[in-house]
Amino acid sequence: MKTILIGITLTYSFFSFAQDQETKQFKNDIAISGGISLENQTFGRYSLIYRRDISESWKLSFSGNFDKSFSSMDNNYNPLFASDSMIILRRHQTLSHRYILKTGIEKTFFKIFYVGAHVNIGYDTRKNITIDKGQKFNSDVQEWQNCNECVYAYHNIDPDEYYKVDPSQTLGHPDYVRINKGTEYLVYGLSLNVGMQYPISNRWALALQYSPELLRYQPLDNGVSSNKFRHYTDLILRFKI
Repeated sequence: MKTILIGITLTYSFFSFAQDQETKQFKNDIAISGGISLENQTFGRYSLIYRRDISESWKLSFSGNFDKSFSSMDNNYNPLFASDSMIILRRHQTLSHRYILKTGIEKTFFKIFYVGAHVNIGYDTRKNITIDKGQKFNSDVQEWQNCNECVYAYHNIDPDEYYKVDPSQTLGHPDYVRINKGTEYLVYGLSLNVGMQYPISNRWALALQYSPELLRYQPLDNGVSSNKFRHYTDLILRFKI
């Protein structure tokens, strides 16, 4: 009899807890986000997001964002050196790492749609990258073929030593890569977001979001500042707390 009473008590407690979870009104949510730039899809951006209710349809939003992108200064490889048997080609690119903090408000419509506006401030660092690749003429088949050894020979470097270099300095690239110091920027501006959220359960939800942004890039070395417009598509996984 005692065992039966304990079982009934535990069952009732579990049922009550489940009901409480279903009816509890969660005032906050946290989220992770991954997205792509609609201009440059080589890399994406990643975010951690916290939101807090200030009314039934308004939320405060705070987030930290990181994104990484390549931009090409040359659309194609250009000849650097040429002979009857070997060609060395060169291309210039820029690698950007950007860290942004955002704070703003969001408004929900019909429980699934939302729009928001955010103030952005952060830091961007850009490095100039030179990539050289080689080709040699194969007389047996009468055609030019890729030749990494030609690049190493042209620069008078040991291939084994090149591959011992920190991969972050060679971008894991088999050709010859040189990363030069670039420019650091203070970044600030405004961004918007428009999204649709799909509940998965009482506490989980998925959201698909479009985010345009207009940011000012101010070089920390007192160089010339510039404005940049970008827009992203983000997939967000949210958890209510």
